[in-house]
Amino acid sequence: MTNPISYTAELEDVSKGDVSLTLSRALNILASFDSENPEKGISELSRELWMSKTSVQRIVNTLEKHKFLDHNPSTRKYRVGVQAYRVGSRYPNGKRLEEVALPLMQELVQSTGLTCYLSELQDEHMVILSSLESIGRIRYSIPIGEKLPLHCTATGKAALSIQSSIALNARLSKLSLEVKTPFTKTKKDDLIKQLLDVQKRGYSINWEENTVGVASVAACILGSPKKEEVQVISLGFATSQVSQTNIDSLGELVKKSAHLIGQIYWGVTELKMQPNPQGKL
Repeated sequence: MTNPISYTAELEDVSKGDVSLTLSRALNILASFDSENPEKGISELSRELWMSKTSVQRIVNTLEKHKFLDHNPSTRKYRVGVQAYRVGSRYPNGKRLEEVALPLMQELVQSTGLTCYLSELQDEHMVILSSLESIGRIRYSIPIGEKLPLHCTATGKAALSIQSSIALNARLSKLSLEVKTPFTKTKKDDLIKQLLDVQKRGYSINWEENTVGVASVAACILGSPKKEEVQVISLGFATSQVSQTNIDSLGELVKKSAHLIGQIYWGVTELKMQPNPQGKL
């Protein structure tokens, strides 16, 4: 569900004349679809986005007319249309990084037998940019373009760990620390402790915090001159594939690969962690 704080900020931007409210709402409707909710009805969109059904219907009709949304007559719901896929396929950001990352992602997959992901921080989510599946009998994969929560995934915690205290506080104020599994950390203090551990290690660990039976390790690709640009390399796997006693060795492998990608892509010879959360926030 759209965060009320984000909704208020959107209205403030409109009042300043910086953005188009209608276009902003249309883009929010498109962004609300994901693999868990590939189809949505008018009432569902209205509740999720804090919009009237009349406004949602009018915008959806326009998106459908231009083929950014399709209507499924059997369910009476809407889904992402062909034009949205066409535009999305032209997304340039990350393609050059993907080319640089590919050989090292291949090495990780070959040496570990696990699936490797390249993801990017976007607003209050991590978005999967590319992936390489393992060749083993057990495969765990996440679709490209999927949005992942920040507080209970290895990719999200890696990205949060390199935020400054001010930036981290701002992000956490917008996050709903939603319970995903019995192992999800839903208290801010507990999450901060995890982030401090990530800072010390240089990689993050998720063990069944987002999905029962699934774990992951991740590390940030450092070196970007823009602090708001955060990309992450990760390995995802079923908990039956890896013992918790061996997860640190995987973390070190991912960290090494992430640092090499940063050195090659950003052209720097020495990489250091950016300012991170300091104790109490």
